[in-house]
Amino acid sequence: MRQVKYIYQKFLDSSFRTKLMLSYFLLSGFIVLILGFVYFETSARNITANVTDSVTSVLRSNNQLLDNKLTAIQKTVDMIPIDHDLLQTITDVDTTDSSSLLRTDRSITKILYRYFGNMEEVYASQIMTQKYAYGSTERMYIPVLPFYSSSLVTTAVQAEGATKWIPAYSYADTFHQQDLKQGSYDFSSLFAVVKQLHLTALDDAGTFHTLPESKEKPILILNFRPDLLKVGFEDYAARSGFAHLSYGMIHDNNGIVMSSDRQQQAGSRWQIG
Repeated sequence: MRQVKYIYQKFLDSSFRTKLMLSYFLLSGFIVLILGFVYFETSARNITANVTDSVTSVLRSNNQLLDNKLTAIQKTVDMIPIDHDLLQTITDVDTTDSSSLLRTDRSITKILYRYFGNMEEVYASQIMTQKYAYGSTERMYIPVLPFYSSSLVTTAVQAEGATKWIPAYSYADTFHQQDLKQGSYDFSSLFAVVKQLHLTALDDAGTFHTLPESKEKPILILNFRPDLLKVGFEDYAARSGFAHLSYGMIHDNNGIVMSSDRQQQAGSRWQIG
């Protein structure tokens, strides 16, 4: 406090020229400070606007890319019910004969691979019946009885042949695999496509065939890992030299998290706060 008083007294005792010079420097410094603050605020707003525009562009680009991928999957799924080989295979299987079931499994696995083998987005594909789960079990297996007691089947049957997307579900909860609830595995959280197959086809002679009434309508299920939704962000981060790009989370209309940059949240319900 004494130093302030001393400086103030020295200022009062100084000459008019000295006072004028000091006032000039103080005023100049104040103006520079104001201009610097205005420049900082303007630059900050411009940088924020540029980042916002960049992120918005990334979101739109990734959204379009994802739409294209899902549209291609949708079109492929719509071709399955008119596949003549699949219709013939399902028609000919003897569900009481284990060797017939195994032969059918091999045939259907090949058919599914023909449609989805080159689609890296599809994590696993199966055709389900109440007697057998057809398709490769290399990545995951769907138990028959829990599947047919799940909401996946209810959704597929009620759709009456339409393709239905299941936004997010927990493998352990949906298929009653209690021993897997505490574990960590690749398919703990998934989203899926389900479709009850009303099989019809034309043979080489132009004859129209349908699945016999005595045969059960199978259900196609395609499973996808939530990674499909965030891979675009990770690719952009890698191309841009970022160590990580945080995007929060993507959730469905029911608040179930489909994808998150915090992986442990996938499959859980989003809660505010």
